Amino acid sequence: MKRYLVTGAAGFIGSHLCRQLLEADPACQVHAFDDLSGGKAANLDAAREAGGARLRVVSPDVGIWHVKRDEPFSAVFHLAAVVGVRRVLALGVRAFEQNQRITDDVVDWCRSLVDRGHPAPRLVYTSSSEVYGDVSTQPLREDMPVVLDPPTSVRACYAYEKAAAESHLLGLSAAGDLSCVVARLFNTVGPRQNLNYGAVLSAMVSRALRNESLEVFVERDPFDLVATTTRSFIHVEDTAAALRALAERGEVGQVYNVGCGAELTMHDLARKVKATLGSSSAVVEVEQPTDVRGCRRRVPDPSKLMGLGWRPLKRTEDAILDLAGYLREKGA
Repeated sequence: MKRYLVTGAAGFIGSHLCRQLLEADPACQVHAFDDLSGGKAANLDAAREAGGARLRVVSPDVGIWHVKRDEPFSAVFHLAAVVGVRRVLALGVRAFEQNQRITDDVVDWCRSLVDRGHPAPRLVYTSSSEVYGDVSTQPLREDMPVVLDPPTSVRACYAYEKAAAESHLLGLSAAGDLSCVVARLFNTVGPRQNLNYGAVLSAMVSRALRNESLEVFVERDPFDLVATTTRSFIHVEDTAAALRALAERGEVGQVYNVGCGAELTMHDLARKVKATLGSSSAVVEVEQPTDVRGCRRRVPDPSKLMGLGWRPLKRTEDAILDLAGYLREKGA
């Protein structure tokens, strides 16, 4: 029987991953760990329905050390982290410290399995496209150098922590002490995405359902020319499927972009939301606050991941409709 540990299991992506794992293998067990600082227990309802007793939820008031280690685990999916621009800015260096602490615990937990005579589980570490920083060359490939903001930037704490964790985990893998694959996640969207974390698509869909204005953040240069960011979006179901593919077929010690989709300006995204939902919302330009500004373009090259046989099955329109259905159901 295959056993999986998912940290951050009650979060947006983690809850979809748990359900997919249980549906894909009717004999597997999934041990779900989450301290519920960002996730919600209700997010695991679909996984409970799919797996019943095969979903083992670790109580939020205990650590992963309470997950049974007398039997081998096939893979560990490490998603637990402080995420979201607003939360990272609010916590500052504490976000760095919290993320580093849980990653150290996961590493020690994986090593403890080996100490007990079990094979090293495949560790899939979810990093972020923030690691690339503001790189001018697009699309982004895994072997490109990164361009991070100065370490004095509060927002940069998140990127620095993710980059440091990548280096640490890949270094341990090169030394034979770990079996890690790194997934750099791009803009993942879909049901259960937290509206309070500053995710642009969930905010737009929520406002479009009420026919409220859709805010597009813009920057103005000294010549009063307007610039807006561009992004591509991947449905959460495709992200979860990619993480499963990395656990099964990803090469240890390698980094993979997890992203897809056409590059969209925020104006394009707002128009797509309006058209998909038939909303009468107006599109309004808002000056972007200096403290939340990120890079203007971030487009992934997913060819390395696709070389493993993974393909995205959902469109941005699917994510918009699924988000809308979820928000209507929750009355948000």
